[in-house]
Amino acid sequence: MHKADPTQSTHIVEVSVPKTISGTRRETITLKFRPEISGACIKFMDVSEKLVITSEGRPDRTFSFRFAPGDNHIRQLEIAAKEIEKESQELLTIACFDIVDTPIQEEFRWIQLRPGVGLKDIQIVGPSLNLIWRGVSNRFARFPMIAFVLLLLLFRYDLMPSGVKGGVSRWLDDFEIRMHLRLPYQFSGNWDGFKKTDDGKWNTGSWEHPPNWVFDFGKNGDKDQGKSKEKDQGNNKGKDRGKSKDKDQSKNKDKDQDKHQVLWVRGTGIGRPRLDGGYHHYDWFSYVVEFDLTVQRGQQSLAWVIRASNLKGYYLFQMTLPKDDESGAMLAGFPCPQDCEGTSEPSNGLTVDDPSPIGYAPFEEGETLVVRIVVTGNTFKHCFKAYQFRTPDGDEKPLNGNFVVREFFDPSESYKHGAFGFVDRSHAGTYDGVMAITSATVKASPSAMKEAPNFCD
Repeated sequence: MHKADPTQSTHIVEVSVPKTISGTRRETITLKFRPEISGACIKFMDVSEKLVITSEGRPDRTFSFRFAPGDNHIRQLEIAAKEIEKESQELLTIACFDIVDTPIQEEFRWIQLRPGVGLKDIQIVGPSLNLIWRGVSNRFARFPMIAFVLLLLLFRYDLMPSGVKGGVSRWLDDFEIRMHLRLPYQFSGNWDGFKKTDDGKWNTGSWEHPPNWVFDFGKNGDKDQGKSKEKDQGNNKGKDRGKSKDKDQSKNKDKDQDKHQVLWVRGTGIGRPRLDGGYHHYDWFSYVVEFDLTVQRGQQSLAWVIRASNLKGYYLFQMTLPKDDESGAMLAGFPCPQDCEGTSEPSNGLTVDDPSPIGYAPFEEGETLVVRIVVTGNTFKHCFKAYQFRTPDGDEKPLNGNFVVREFFDPSESYKHGAFGFVDRSHAGTYDGVMAITSATVKASPSAMKEAPNFCD
């Protein structure tokens, strides 16, 4: 698709799209345009075949609008779904063009599709009457039951005013999510684990983390780790890798690491991004992750998780770092149920497209590994790139060219939603303690997911 012209002013000032489509129910898309324009063309790009969009009963993917003087510049479309066999998240791309077909802007929205099995789609007339008159022996309890059933009937058959209907819909959605009758809403924002507050301090409240995690500046997570480097360490290993390392670069790298904030991951438990309001109504479904790890002296392995919804079930990924020039870093992924915490190595690993080593020679202390992850459905794409040094200020020296890619699959779809996070596996004997994280971001916005296929370029 052609890129929107940044010199043109936007045509759409407000977009209202339903968060959920249940069963065969029809919902409304509302578009509000700028009052000074005379017309616009709306194109729904790359729309799922499950969605049907209509205007005045005419299904299409392209809709042209003309605005006469005095027009309110508001247009509504109907959207419905067909053949929904299981709950899913669909990305809706709304492209706006002017009257001469020049691209102006794009809007992205998530829509959750779910089969018609929720409270709003149950045929409740007969069972409800039977419940009231036969199941409720106390006649005083029948009146609130009758009121509740009538409310559901009015909602089920679209007999409510729109304002009342919206309130009932939100209440039912909330009830179904809390009762685990349906999935939570797709969180579609972006998150930065190293974002600073207005006074320049690091916002530690952006994490849900174990108490033993440390947020600090510099190379060391505590005083016991505050050992000085050997001056010749970089040169000795550098010869084995066929690279000479400049001492001044090493000193500059130390200074850079000293002045930048570091998250030291250690202690039992999982840390993950904090969502305002908690994970009761929203959760992460499709998202992209990028984080930087600074390799520590003697580091043997790394560990992180994805799809960590309730912290009792998630996918665990463990990277074993190479010990010599001939071996390479190995990455393995596992569905990790609640009892995974007590095992030295989970069984039934995920399917991976390439099980061979990633190929890095031994990491040296202070080098950086950049990890990018694309999480979509039951596919988890991992990309890796190593740097001699890399700072948040943009100073970097890569050790290899392109990203190394490994793609994992879970045919059984053990976990359908949940956040990214870090985990300490030292008590299980597969992880050696501390990870030093210098940056971590998660993006779940529709525009970010649109660019996800190019995330590892």
